[in-house]
Amino acid sequence: MILHHKCEVTVLDSVDSTNNYIKTLDLGDTPRAVIALEQTAGRGTHGRSFWSPRGSGVYLTIGFRPESVPGALSGEAPVDGKAGCEAVSGASAGDLPEAGKAGCDQLSMEQIQTVTRMAGVAVRRVLARYSLDEPRIKPVNDILICGRKVAGILTEGLTAGVGKFDSIYVGIGVNCFEAALPEELRDVAGWIARPSREFTVLELAQDIIDEFLKMLSGLDVDAVLREYEEYII
Repeated sequence: MILHHKCEVTVLDSVDSTNNYIKTLDLGDTPRAVIALEQTAGRGTHGRSFWSPRGSGVYLTIGFRPESVPGALSGEAPVDGKAGCEAVSGASAGDLPEAGKAGCDQLSMEQIQTVTRMAGVAVRRVLARYSLDEPRIKPVNDILICGRKVAGILTEGLTAGVGKFDSIYVGIGVNCFEAALPEELRDVAGWIARPSREFTVLELAQDIIDEFLKMLSGLDVDAVLREYEEYII
């Protein structure tokens, strides 16, 4: 796998959850990514499961410490609402600091919410290159094609103190290819039904990692949030 941004990548045949697995690894001076060909206990937001069968999708988590990404989210405007981020050992909303007050080695809850939106924009951009149908964003963390959910994002942070996070994990799942859906997903889930070219799940994963890290390193938060709003359903 050839990336244009520095990142340590681990590819697994099968794992319970890439978000769980990456938390067992050390996050050093560069971001890390874990890709699995299958998840046996994939996780979504609010304790939901994420259907992750072998060979039909991208299942990956990108983990980073704020200081490992130069300029990450420093000084951005706050984002309203708490959806899209889950603290692993977290603070209550009333304990959160004002946006932008976390140090360069920590992020506030508001900044992590922005990370979720950034990931949504990154995934949407990549899917737009792979699909003949336009991907749209369903707030806060779903990507839809033709009205069906094709991708989901789960952002988690490990706390360094009340309302501050020093380790960020962005889980991304994408349904790439047609597969027999569980009954409960048949009316809501989909896949890239009209691809613009042939591709593998690892190619798509590589492009998502690169796009997200490019946005994180050279961040214009206002532009990203405007793009997020532009493609909301």
